[in-house]
Amino acid sequence: MKSIIWFLLFYCLLQQGVEAQSYRKYWTDGKLSWDDFQERMTDEGSSELRYYFGYSSSKKRFHDTTLIRLSANSYMDRKWSWVNPEFKNEWNLRFNQCLFDISEKYRRNLQERLDQCSSMNEIELTAGYAFRDAEYEIKQFKKESGDGRDSLVIEKWESKLYKELSLTATDAIPEFSKSRFAYGIQFGLGAGFYSGSLGDHFNSSFNMLFGFDFSYRKLTTFLNFSLGFNKVKQEYLTGSFYPGQSINVAILDWSLGYPVLDNAKWKLIPFAGFGYTEFSKARKDYQERYVLSSNNFLFGLNMDYKYRKMLNIGPNLFWGIRLKEFVEYSVRSRIYITRASYFDNLNGYTINFSIGICGFGNLIKVIK
Repeated sequence: MKSIIWFLLFYCLLQQGVEAQSYRKYWTDGKLSWDDFQERMTDEGSSELRYYFGYSSSKKRFHDTTLIRLSANSYMDRKWSWVNPEFKNEWNLRFNQCLFDISEKYRRNLQERLDQCSSMNEIELTAGYAFRDAEYEIKQFKKESGDGRDSLVIEKWESKLYKELSLTATDAIPEFSKSRFAYGIQFGLGAGFYSGSLGDHFNSSFNMLFGFDFSYRKLTTFLNFSLGFNKVKQEYLTGSFYPGQSINVAILDWSLGYPVLDNAKWKLIPFAGFGYTEFSKARKDYQERYVLSSNNFLFGLNMDYKYRKMLNIGPNLFWGIRLKEFVEYSVRSRIYITRASYFDNLNGYTINFSIGICGFGNLIKVIK
């Protein structure tokens, strides 16, 4: 986000730059004390609490989940908040604490609304409404309490604000629902081994894997491509494949899977489908490729270890829409077998194993 909008509950102030953290007191830092105020001899009043209210982009870690959001911010500025020494008493401090509590109440309300906004225009309107509502309640409290002179009103508001704040969380991960459609991408490295006469003619291969996952509810479609590098073990088709020659092995596969296990840390999906397997190498004399290709069935197993999650409800805009996304990052182990049949004297199974990184995401809707 390129700009940060700050609202001042007592003054409206646009501030540029970063202020020293020592001047800021957040509600979670604890109750106010007179040490948070500068002393000032003045006829302007008994005290003044300078308080900033707005929002900014933030990134925070909750256990294994990273939350990216527009964060509602509010803090007291110790540098500009002041008290007349003649009015440093218990009731004046409790009066200022109520102002502090009202600001925190509306900061939390703003956070809940920001999480659900779907456009930048809605975000700015929501922040403006939150500031207006907070300012109205502060004026109401100051009027009822006679600017802090009525201790009974202060006690009444203290009880009211305590109940309201106890019903809301400070900075929790919001509740959300996932879309039925999900998507993913994976990268991996591994090895391929061959049975039958394939294994008699070709050594095992080093493979690179790239693929996509698409899911509706729990049914998952996999589309993967792997490229392997190995060498000829025994000559096949005189002059085409000779011992020691480097060759490429490509496997393109499409399959369907359904999870038999899916919890906070593990996902296990058996799958089956079709694979295209190709062995190829350029002929040196004519500089043309000689290709062996086969279409056949494929089956295997994915095992994902989920090591990190990301909930992104920040200001990521696409076509003017604020997209919200939940992504699980995992280490994926994948084993799959496909049949490759070229000739009566050249066929068998390719047995492939890979390990890599996978990201699997859903668009989400924030509930609360």
